[in-house]
Parts: sequence; C-alpha cells; structure tokens
Amino acid sequence: MALAIRWYDDSQTLRCLPPLFRLLAMYYRRSADPSTGDAPRGRYWHYRAARLIQRLRLKDTARVRLRDVLVDVDLLDSRSTWVMNEVLHPAPEASAIRSLLGPGDTFIDIGANHGSYSLMAASAVKAGRVLAFEPVFENLQRICDGVYLNRVQDELDAAAPKNSEFMPAAATFNVGTIVGGTAGNILARECEVLWGYRELPDRPLTALGDRALAWLKQELLPKMKARHPAASIDTVVRSATVGFSPVGNEDAKALAANWSGSNTVGSVVYGTEAGIFRQTLGVPTVVCGPGDIAQAHQPNEFILASQITACEGFMHRMTEWCTRD
Repeated sequence: MALAIRWYDDSQTLRCLPPLFRLLAMYYRRSADPSTGDAPRGRYWHYRAARLIQRLRLKDTARVRLRDVLVDVDLLDSRSTWVMNEVLHPAPEASAIRSLLGPGDTFIDIGANHGSYSLMAASAVKAGRVLAFEPVFENLQRICDGVYLNRVQDELDAAAPKNSEFMPAAATFNVGTIVGGTAGNILARECEVLWGYRELPDRPLTALGDRALAWLKQELLPKMKARHPAASIDTVVRSATVGFSPVGNEDAKALAANWSGSNTVGSVVYGTEAGIFRQTLGVPTVVCGPGDIAQAHQPNEFILASQITACEGFMHRMTEWCTRD
C-alpha cells in the first residue's frame, strides 16, 4: 500500500513555506513516523521555530497550495502541520464527502475547527455555499478567508486562457509581508499588510485590485468595526505595472534573437518595465538579460560567469548594429 504524501515531502508545499519551516521539514523527514506523519519532538521544534519567528518579527503566516486547495497556514500554531497533512491526504470520510459534492451544492460543517473540511468542500462546490459553524472566532475568520480565497482563485483559474504562454496561466494574488504591533505584551494598535496581484496582459490593470478593495470595505471592515468601532482600513498603492505579452513585437524579437544567438521566445510571470514601454508607449520591447529568476531575489543570489560572457557578447553585437553605416 502506498504511503501518504506528507507536507514535509511535498515540493509544492515546501516552496510556499519560509526557510525555518523547510529546516523543520528536514527534521520531520528524518524522524517522522511514515504512517502518521508525526515526529517525536515535532511540537517542540515547531514551538522553537514559532518563538524565533516572533522574536525576529518574521511573517507568521504562509499561503500554501495543497493539491487544488489554497490554505492560509498559521505558522505559530503547532496544529498547522496536521492541517497540511489532512488536506494533502484526506481521511476516507473527507474523500467520500468530496465525491458527493459538485458545483452549486451547499456544504454544512458543524464544529469546523481549523476548517480543512470546509476548504476542501469549497473547492468542490465552486459557486455553491459552505456554511461553517465554529465557536472560536480566530478559527472561523481563517475559514471564511480561506473559503473566499479559494472561490476567487477558482474563478481566476476557470477564466485563464487555454494554451497560455504564462505559468501559472491564471491571474494570482500575493501577500508579501505582515507587520504589526510593538512588543509581545502590548496590544497591537495597527498592522501593515503588503499585498499585490498579477493581472494578465489582456485584462484591465485595476480589475483585481478593485475587487479586493471592495471586499476589504464591504466584508472585512464591518467585521472589524463590530469588534472595535474605531477600526479602519487604509490602502496605499505603492506601484502598478501593466502586463506584457510576447505577442507581436516581431522586429524587437528578431533583433534580440540575432544579438543573443537564441531563437527561443518565452514569457515571464514577474513584473518589469517592459509593459510600460510596450502597452503604454507603444515601443517594440523584449525582456532579456543574464542569469535565471530561480536564483534571483533571495539570499546568495548569483549569476554564472558564462552568463556574464554571453551578456557581453549580446551588448557587443547590439553596439555594432547601432553604429552600423
């Protein structure tokens, strides 16, 4: 009989978790019982990791894709590993429930706890309804946010163009950092959340942002004010970059191919100024450069010496073209 896939063995899960939890995963791989996924001192080392996250004021949540379900994981809660295992390898009754659900159905979860069943049901009922009853407010809020998140992402996935040049093909949301409070023994007066989204080039730039702002104002803010009337949400746009697609730009692509010696054309899923030049100013544009995004924007990022040499050759051939008679 095949063993269950656990959170510490799932590469997709580990990519979403911070370095401290990747180290914790190494311990689990060496020590955990394969039949249960539990490690002898797992809760202790989870506690130590959580204390370090608090002391260094690191982000204490992670948005993880577990199979086809998006889950906001509380890294400070030792039960988070159980949640990830439960969603990755549902119990027989969970699998039976999902097999009975379809788009448009209603699912009622009484005593929802951390919400793994509600989240799995949300991905199955699509535009249907999930009614979760949970007396612990923090758990209930996390369930509601998770159900909303999965519903929105399901809609975005369904609207993604077929045979897209992008991976992932759908538009996506991202929460980068969450910072709040002064000290552990003082109630936090404010919290700053840095969030963003990646829209597709053929969609209005503000469409997803407007939807998120409407949710903050109409759904989240009333709940906050019900608990504290002076609560408020202020949103400041730090930057906005229009999307860029390789469609068209034939002259620019031909020149770049000639200078680089490569005939390969692809797409990237991170923001650059290329969209501004192409979409806003109408200038033929390509994105190229040395290195690989897989090594960028992280500790010890690097560029191979061979890439620098290739870049120098590119610049030399471009200079020759620009100074031709």
